[in-house]
Amino acid sequence: MCDQRTVLEFHDSKIDSIHVSETSLIITLKPAMVHQSQGRAGIDPGTCWTQEARVELMGAQFTGEKCMTPIAISDGTLIANGRSFENCHPVPFRNEGVIEMELVLEDSSVIHAKAEGVRLTLMGEPVFLEHFSGSLDPT
Repeated sequence: MCDQRTVLEFHDSKIDSIHVSETSLIITLKPAMVHQSQGRAGIDPGTCWTQEARVELMGAQFTGEKCMTPIAISDGTLIANGRSFENCHPVPFRNEGVIEMELVLEDSSVIHAKAEGVRLTLMGEPVFLEHFSGSLDPT
């Protein structure tokens, strides 16, 4: 799965755990929905997989209600240095600078964090889910 374009889709992923420390916020997604394509992953035809993923926000300020896990994500946005990723984000990914993340959960609660850096990584082995015929919305 390394030689194709790969994105993590927040929608259809599930938060397994949230760990808050003085220096970071770590969200483990299990499973995370992962799209791959030779073109634009999540838009062009490709494949869907599930895999464990980690979102680590360094120097994070975290707001939101404490949520019970596991819980599904309905929608998510990650903004890295002014570049916005709506629901799908390249993975692996690392960026330092001004980071904002907002996750809307299935119970309508919201997790919001501001950070100085972000790292998205996939962990473990991927599990094939289905072939993806492509999105009807090319935007």
